[in-house]
Amino acid sequence: MPWPRSPRASALQWPARRRDGVTACAAQRVAVLAERRGAAGAQYLVVRGDQTEVEVCHGMADAALARPVTPETTFNAYSITKTFTAAAVLALVESGRLDLDAPIGTAAAVPGLEAYGSVRDTLLHRAGFRNPNPLRWIHTAKEHKRFDEAVFVRMQIDALRGSQRRLARSGYSNVGYLLLGRAIERAWNGSFVEAERALVIDSLQGRDDERLSFAIDAPERHARGHLRRFGLLNLLLGLLVDRSAITRGSDRRWLYLRLHHVNGSAYGGLMANARGLARFGQALLGSVPGLAPAVRAQMLAVVPGPGPRRSLGWFSGRVGRHPWFAHAGGGLGGYGELRVYPDAGAVSVLMTNGAGLSDARCLDGLDTLWLRSG
Repeated sequence: MPWPRSPRASALQWPARRRDGVTACAAQRVAVLAERRGAAGAQYLVVRGDQTEVEVCHGMADAALARPVTPETTFNAYSITKTFTAAAVLALVESGRLDLDAPIGTAAAVPGLEAYGSVRDTLLHRAGFRNPNPLRWIHTAKEHKRFDEAVFVRMQIDALRGSQRRLARSGYSNVGYLLLGRAIERAWNGSFVEAERALVIDSLQGRDDERLSFAIDAPERHARGHLRRFGLLNLLLGLLVDRSAITRGSDRRWLYLRLHHVNGSAYGGLMANARGLARFGQALLGSVPGLAPAVRAQMLAVVPGPGPRRSLGWFSGRVGRHPWFAHAGGGLGGYGELRVYPDAGAVSVLMTNGAGLSDARCLDGLDTLWLRSG
């Protein structure tokens, strides 16, 4: 279905010549960025109002098969998933089925977590949970149907019972989001994935070319992870994961990774393309349907406290005079960033199939092109 027109859209439209010039510059920057980060392919998308201002597809989704990145190519979104988890939590809060200020152990029905913070604290990564190395928490796409996620989650949670919160209470934690996934399941009375579909993804009313799923629906359309054959990560790979289980051949330039899922859907299981993530970002800004006003307001409100500036499910910063809310997601198979600019009514997305293990804030450089031109 077509996207509803934003009342601000007409004021934000650019002349076609200016838009083409920015896209050409963006394409050059994306190519340089992909080379620098060891990514075979990338998507970069900027949407303002009801207009796609910049869309770049660069390189290969699978270099072994010479399969290029297209707008419909999907990527592992990894921790960008946490923004969807936060939206589901807040939708359940809005309907009275979850309490933001309830202890996370109570919300998730896990005794022995009295030392930790609330649902709100957990969304903010301030509940005190540690963050074990999550790179081993993966399984291949072929194993996905028989993988028992509930057993994995239970093992991680059981290890927490009776433990004490970390001293750095603002520490980032995937474990906390496993507990939020349990809290969602308990409040929804169904699986986490079913709740996400009903509460968030289906509500976005997206088009067929906007991909958001917790499954690799079309393997031939999904970007394969690439590592530089002579890069440091390839040398260290055996220390991080089971090398034989995750790799699938190489050539003179690339080591190819198998298509895979993370073990915990709530902290990193989403598969998406840039268009699908942009749709979610626009819903957060209220440009398209999908998120209730109370949910949007809480997700776009900075919550004071220790650590980097953040809101419920997001981190916050500025490019020049423009404030943003964003989340990065990375692993061995890819790296991406989703960012919304409330004052510009805009969303930007970068997705790559090169490894990323920390927030690189790549959009700081890419987004200056159109922010200055706008």
